[in-house]
Amino acid sequence: MLKIQQVLLNENGENVLNDYFDSIIFKTNYVLVTKAHMTGIYDRTSFKQILKCEWETITFERGYIIASRISQIGVFESSGQNILHSYNWDKVKLFDEGILVTKDSKQGFFRYDGTMILDCIWKRIVPYHQILLAYQGHGAKAIKFNYDGLKEEC
Repeated sequence: MLKIQQVLLNENGENVLNDYFDSIIFKTNYVLVTKAHMTGIYDRTSFKQILKCEWETITFERGYIIASRISQIGVFESSGQNILHSYNWDKVKLFDEGILVTKDSKQGFFRYDGTMILDCIWKRIVPYHQILLAYQGHGAKAIKFNYDGLKEEC
């Protein structure tokens, strides 16, 4: 069986990514590459590898990279630095104030520097501009927190 692979060459004919891929797609700041149905990212200017070809999907949101693979999700800075230091999230959602994570039907909230504001123990968290409302169960009264994770009076 024949297989077509792609390579990215500079004007001197050098392979700038140092590898061959099933596909190479140019995005605004990145080069997305696919090999054996897994996706990775390179910087479009320096051709430095940001994420290895070990992710099923990669999306870009609010200047961050969200990568997922079999029941794992990572949130990365544009350099590839893992913000949450874990991939064990069922779901992540980015807000202006931080990152809402869900694991086993419980939610937590993190800053973009990876600092945890609220542990992943809440049934539901609703972020607002200056506060977070956290609920312990269905029909439970909201508990108000500031973005330092300190409880405030309702």
